[in-house]
Amino acid sequence: MTWLGTFEISIFGIRKNVILSISGSEEGDFTNDQIEAYSNFLKEKQRFITEAEDGLYSYYQSVCMDYRERFGKGTDDALAPLISDKSQFGDLVSLTHVVIRMFPRNKRIVGLLFDSRWETSLGVAVKFKNENLSEVGFQDIVLYSLLR
Repeated sequence: MTWLGTFEISIFGIRKNVILSISGSEEGDFTNDQIEAYSNFLKEKQRFITEAEDGLYSYYQSVCMDYRERFGKGTDDALAPLISDKSQFGDLVSLTHVVIRMFPRNKRIVGLLFDSRWETSLGVAVKFKNENLSEVGFQDIVLYSLLR
């Protein structure tokens, strides 16, 4: 069973309501690790957001030229523009979900899922494991975190 609610958050200077998704057991119970992950996220929300912004910006800089080549002239600037500052990044991504999945004991995973202009089919995500930035990539790094 998954609990869904809304959560107000500001990232890249844009404040919005996003979906908070916490997966529970069949009975709707949450693990102590999930409760701790959520609590720690709330306590250190600004640090999480700052690290997510920095991580996404670095990730985008590492993949931007590949996407521009794939898109070709004419759409490259619209879908994967060259940017020189993370403050310009808010137009390229939109946070949609904060996700806390059930996971193996002693792993507290919080994921931020984004729609992105350059990766429309797979989206992008930022994954935190035990309150540390762990990975930035396609959304499957969070959605299938039990396998990782």
